Amino acid sequence: MRSGFTWLELLLATSVAAVFLALAQGPLLHFSSLLTDQYTTSAKQRQLDRFLLMLKTELIQAGYALGDDAEPVQVSSDEVLLLADLNRDGDLNDTRERISYRFRAAEKKLQRRSGSGSYQTLVEEVGAISFALGPGRDLPMSPPQHCVVVGVRLDPDAEDLSYTLCPIFL
Repeated sequence: MRSGFTWLELLLATSVAAVFLALAQGPLLHFSSLLTDQYTTSAKQRQLDRFLLMLKTELIQAGYALGDDAEPVQVSSDEVLLLADLNRDGDLNDTRERISYRFRAAEKKLQRRSGSGSYQTLVEEVGAISFALGPGRDLPMSPPQHCVVVGVRLDPDAEDLSYTLCPIFL
């Protein structure tokens, strides 16, 4: 008697394995696309976090060495302009003295410009970003606060997020 598998047994085992692989292919491809979507959303969130940190830092400096009648924070629905005379030379034409953030809905890009330079893209393929001047607090012995409310939707089917950024005066 010979040991081993017959051609029929090998053909049957190969057919069963092929059926199992075909059945498992659909869920595996779906899982792969879910991982890709999660990675993309996570990358957008990291870019958004960096943007919020930059905006918060520059919001703290807004209004430095400006007169009392100046508006250091100017907000529209798709743009924020921050002004500060950091080197106290009386103009706002130097780098980092006039900082603008804007969202271009048609391009789905959040961009930043410092001084008279060109816009740099900070976040791409974002669903929506909006800006609004938020409620500030008038604290004794300090200048009035200028809070900025940033509304964000990373993807069209994601929920809206809202961040309120206010400078802290000590």
